[in-house]
Amino acid sequence: MSTRPVHLPALMLVLAIAIVGCKREETPATSDVGAPTAVVEAGIAALRAGDLRAFFESQLPPAEIERLRAEHATRAAEPVDDAERERFATWMAVLTAPDAEDQVMAAIEPELVQFEREIEPQLMRNVAMLKGLAMVAIQQSEELTPLAKEQAMASLDAVSGWVTRTRFSDRDRLREAIGHLAAAAREADVASLDALNALDWDASLDRASIAFRAVKRVLESYGFRIDAALDSVRTELVSQEGDRARVKVRYELLGNPMSFDVDLVAREGRWYAKDALEAIDGASASG
Repeated sequence: MSTRPVHLPALMLVLAIAIVGCKREETPATSDVGAPTAVVEAGIAALRAGDLRAFFESQLPPAEIERLRAEHATRAAEPVDDAERERFATWMAVLTAPDAEDQVMAAIEPELVQFEREIEPQLMRNVAMLKGLAMVAIQQSEELTPLAKEQAMASLDAVSGWVTRTRFSDRDRLREAIGHLAAAAREADVASLDALNALDWDASLDRASIAFRAVKRVLESYGFRIDAALDSVRTELVSQEGDRARVKVRYELLGNPMSFDVDLVAREGRWYAKDALEAIDGASASG
């Protein structure tokens, strides 16, 4: 279940914050736009609730939201591929069926057997190899600061450890995960790709929110508790001068302590992530 493509900065912001989250420590507001931590708090509250519409509205300027609405309407008018339409209808019919779990488990059982025989025994070695390549890329990056590299390495250790510890072919866990996806498909109540594409921006994000909540539950079935990470984080106002501020975010990812800094900029009476604004401004200048 997905909406039409949205603006890249927004997606980047979702991925960056969805992994970590935060709770705000009380800090005095020293600007008429309020405490810089408020924008982080609002974004995390929306993600914790699984409300992507509220998340975008809290993280992006109103003008960008309106641009996304217009872009969505334009994309909705584009023709739909017949093969894609058929695949969507087939899977939605399966997932919304009363016996969805049984149907899906039966359909994927041959692939599960192959996975257990050919892939699972090599999983630890393959993860170690991919982790090594990722570590080299992080270390050689000229864009990441030393602290950012350190935190990227720590995140890589946490996630790779989770992957190697998790038996993804476990039938009970898989059935539970499929149940979450089936429940989401029924809640979304969109039988065809044409019906999905006909939804306006707000309705599309509402359906995407259903999918997002389902993904969180699926990951939780395998021990990756996104909401626990969202609940664990604390923020601290590091500095604030005029329309610029820096906030430190501390959190736990899969039991591992993490932290990173967020640079914020005040614009039109609200705080926004500096990187998101720069990406938006850059896209506007080139487009």
